[in-house]
Amino acid sequence: MIEVGDTVEVQDRTGLEASTIEGQHCYVLAVIRGSLYGGYEGLLVEDATHDRFVIPVKQVKLIKRKAEVYR
Repeated sequence: MIEVGDTVEVQDRTGLEASTIEGQHCYVLAVIRGSLYGGYEGLLVEDATHDRFVIPVKQVKLIKRKAEVYR
């Protein structure tokens, strides 16, 4: 499961902004879950140029998990 703080790669840019490219790495800012339309899951992400957009979970691939902080 993808979580806030993970890094993902855009696999499919269908329905996204024209500036979004496949293979682009993005940082996950929020995970959006809803029961509307069959359990939609989306991610609010930020790319290297600080553009923010929402993308369905099925259109990304997990690249790197956030670093765990141990106290």
